[in-house]
Amino acid sequence: MPASPLHDSLNSAGFAATRTTTDSPPERRVRRSQEQHASESEIAIVQVRNASTRSAVDTVAREEPLEIQLGPAALAVVMRTPGHDEDLTLGFLVTERVVRSVADVVSIRHCSQTASAEAEDNVIRVALAPYVEVDLAALRRNLFASSSCGICGKPTIENALATAPALPADNAAFDAALIQTFPHLLAAEQAGFQRTGGLHAAGLFDEGGHLVVAREDVGRHNA
Repeated sequence: MPASPLHDSLNSAGFAATRTTTDSPPERRVRRSQEQHASESEIAIVQVRNASTRSAVDTVAREEPLEIQLGPAALAVVMRTPGHDEDLTLGFLVTERVVRSVADVVSIRHCSQTASAEAEDNVIRVALAPYVEVDLAALRRNLFASSSCGICGKPTIENALATAPALPADNAAFDAALIQTFPHLLAAEQAGFQRTGGLHAAGLFDEGGHLVVAREDVGRHNA
């Protein structure tokens, strides 16, 4: 169950919060407003204190499956927080060695037609450059075998180092005081976390300590 600011306030007041699940009757759920970011939903909850209960609304982080297709063929399904699917897909293709560079990708777009309403915004199709050769069967086997979090085992580590060797040595140096400002700068861009308490974040900073880009996701690896 993802954390949220509401849970923090409830816990301090001695309440317990019980969320309604997706199996709950539709009337117990609150429709997400059009203005609200795709990464969040508002749901009805029941607050419990001793023998008393009361209804309330909480903002929670969303996690939904994203099917990644190469042309019309499905490659993989990943769980993610909706919002930056194109970035996530491109990063997935590069880290899984489907492509060697961004130049190998012609387009990434959400499918305008899906088999069911539940799949809307959850299917994304990639068009690769004509010269890119893909062995879908081998890719699917590799993705299944390496689906755990992190890098485990000597063969996997050797494979990772062969694919992404160590960077050449340089004289780059960064002041510790500069690095210590990064969490504060990143937190200022975590609007989703501030509303839900249920999202990880990752940020990219330049050598001057300026935040270049920040992303939030239920999955820390996705971010």
